Amino acid sequence: MIRVVTRADDGGSCLSANEAVRAVVEGGIVRNVSVMVPAPTFRELAPWLAEVRGVDVGVHLTMNAEWERVKWGPCAPLDRVQPLADQDGLFLSTTAALHERGDSVIEPIVTEARAQVALARSLGIEVAYLDDHMGFTWLPGVRSALEAFGHEIGIPTRFGGLTPWPSVPGESSTEDAEAMVTRFLALVSAAPEGTYLWVTHPGFDREDMRAFTLPDAPAGRIAREREADRRFWLSPRLREAVASGSFAPGRFSDIG
Repeated sequence: MIRVVTRADDGGSCLSANEAVRAVVEGGIVRNVSVMVPAPTFRELAPWLAEVRGVDVGVHLTMNAEWERVKWGPCAPLDRVQPLADQDGLFLSTTAALHERGDSVIEPIVTEARAQVALARSLGIEVAYLDDHMGFTWLPGVRSALEAFGHEIGIPTRFGGLTPWPSVPGESSTEDAEAMVTRFLALVSAAPEGTYLWVTHPGFDREDMRAFTLPDAPAGRIAREREADRRFWLSPRLREAVASGSFAPGRFSDIG
């Protein structure tokens, strides 16, 4: 059996992301949603997250704000997490900037993680797992500190992948949803029995999503890619693959 842990990331980042996350979950294939608690529209998504069933909701632990025009800051009091913030009290742009601050970030990261989980729980969300936005757990000492925190509060950490996917020739990324489906199904067809992870960032190509820009990315690229991610999960071909038993979508909690 091929099981794929199907995950939608960046819930709470904007209203279009929130709507897209709901759409792909209701489409029936996405079984895990990772939410950015410090992000601008997390509270708008929280009531739905508190009621949704059959889906694992994870806190997408967020310690930076990489976008040029959309920024956010810590949930914890600033005086307790100052090494994570810039002069305006907002998160630094990159994990590399955090790395430059050395070991001083470890305790603030755990403090901020605690605040993010506490806020999610206070809004009625049953937090099923913790993962990391922008892979910041490569910072020295951070992964072990967060794993200890997760163990303390009884929430599993999901840093990194599961079974590695086999190599399949073709484009590794694309803005075309049907090309993404073709590549995904090729990976499924080539994969030996096991449990795999597939992560996307569904959205709508709308004005609020187009505000997510990076210095080295063409205008509108992020919004187009996230539009494709949403369409990917809603593709009839993907639904047919599930119905035929080509793969089974799963939750993190299904795999222990």
